[in-house]
Amino acid sequence: MKLKNILLPVLAFISLCLAFMLKAQQNRLDALCAQNKTLQEGINRQIVFERRKIIYKNRSPAKNIVYYIPAEGSAEITEKDGGVVEFKVEDKGFTFKPFIGFGAGTGGAEPFAGARLFYWGRYGLGAAVAPDGFFAVADRKLDDVLPFENTSLIVLGGYKKAYVGLAVYL
Repeated sequence: MKLKNILLPVLAFISLCLAFMLKAQQNRLDALCAQNKTLQEGINRQIVFERRKIIYKNRSPAKNIVYYIPAEGSAEITEKDGGVVEFKVEDKGFTFKPFIGFGAGTGGAEPFAGARLFYWGRYGLGAAVAPDGFFAVADRKLDDVLPFENTSLIVLGGYKKAYVGLAVYL
């Protein structure tokens, strides 16, 4: 009975977050399509920098390419002879980003602290410690949904215990 009382609000929260992410993604796609159609005459290429994103728009062939740049990553844009533009985006690798957070799960509600050790775009893996012990961590940055760049939805798993919560990177 206690597990059911904890998991239902957690699942409702995750469903709500996913719905907001899908709606935000659809809004971004609609905006990109509208921007591609509104390129002024005489402009063949346009590069737009937005919060942690590079949007490369090309008229011929008509295509938009979006690169997400994590806080740990980097980007390099080079134009070669003949007007060829080359992007080099470092969006995966090893890192050390400490975080603190709060989660609810099979062991009740617990605070935790840990570090992100590997990142791939908005997703990451790491380790955390809570009053119940040590946990493996999987997270997803929420910078596309929330106005904060240092917040993640996090899942912690350990020996016979699992938590879902929010983490803030320090």
